[in-house]
Order: sequence, then C-alpha cells, then structure tokens
Amino acid sequence: MSSDTETKLLDAFDMSVEQLDYGYLKECEDSKTIERIIRILRSGEEGLYPDLLKFAEERLAEVDPENRLLLEDKPAVRLHDLPPDLLESLEADMEAWSAKAKAEEDDLTSMEVIRGPLPPVRGSARAGSAPPRLSSEEIQRLLQEAESYLEDGTVLPASIRYQKVLESDPGHPGALKGMAKVHAHQGLTRRSSDSGSCGRSSVVVQEIL
Repeated sequence: MSSDTETKLLDAFDMSVEQLDYGYLKECEDSKTIERIIRILRSGEEGLYPDLLKFAEERLAEVDPENRLLLEDKPAVRLHDLPPDLLESLEADMEAWSAKAKAEEDDLTSMEVIRGPLPPVRGSARAGSAPPRLSSEEIQRLLQEAESYLEDGTVLPASIRYQKVLESDPGHPGALKGMAKVHAHQGLTRRSSDSGSCGRSSVVVQEIL
C-alpha cells in the first residue's frame, strides 16, 4: 500500500473506483483502459481482488490477444505441465541427440585405434629411438601393399603400412592421403560393427606392431 503522499495509480491514470468492476470490464473495448485496470489491481493499492484481476486479464486477451501485459508475472512453464504429445516429442529428440553423440564418440575412439602412436618430434628426446628411414623402394612397396589391402576392404593392414611410412617420413603425401582413406573407410564401417569390434581391433594392432 502506498503512503498518502504518493500518487496512486488510480489517480495517475485518471480513473475511478467504479471502473474496477465486472460490468464495466465486460463492456469495455479499449485495451489501454483494461491495461490500466489490470495494473491497478496488480498493485494492490485498492485491495486484493484476484478473481476480478483474472477476469480483467481474460478480457484483455479477448480485446488484444498479443498485448505484452499478458506476459508479465507469468510463472515459468514446468516440464510436467507440457502437453503429453509435446513432452513425448521432446524426449524423442533428446534420445536421438544422445544416440548421435554416442555414435560420434565411438567413431573418434575407433580412429584413435587405427591412427596408433604418432612419430616422435624431430629434435625431441625420443628422436634417438625413432625407426631408421626407409628407402624409396621400401616406401613404394608399403604404399602399394596398403592400397591393395584397402581395395579389398581390409583396413588394419593398410593402416599399419601407412604408419610405417609415416614413421620414416612423417610428411609423406601418399601415406597421409592413404590414412585419410583409412579413416573414411573406418567411419563407414564402424556404424555396422558391434560394440566389441573396437577392442578386438586394438588387440590386432598391438599384435601386428
């Protein structure tokens, strides 16, 4: 309640108490006037009349459905208040998103298995233990074998041969392109494999290396 020295909304809006009435609201077609009545009732300056306030808000919705005043003082929508069909649709979307994220995570895991350890950085402490450089003939032979394996759909042996070339020459363009093909092939086949295939591939890589 405002003090007597403050101007009440009723006076500020140049309105009378008689206008705070069901009959007046029912006949009123002016959205601005109904807005003022709602603001006065919400303020509580003339007393608390929740039923009359609700009637005024419903009347404003009839006269001006898009009025911004109707959006004020509305509680946030809770999940269980949503219609069943909308709630079901949201749950389905969340499940689809979760499945997609899991598939992408599995793809990244499988690519790490195929990629194997990166060659040591030149000049680092591990450079002294790096494998000897291969001759151009050996590199060509490994690339041809890897390409042949890829054509047959055998990914792991191809990946290992490309890795051997990259260990000798980390920037070799043919080996880099080959590894890109391996990753692309792995991404296509991963979705059709079972959940245990990643573990078996890791064992095979370790045994061959």
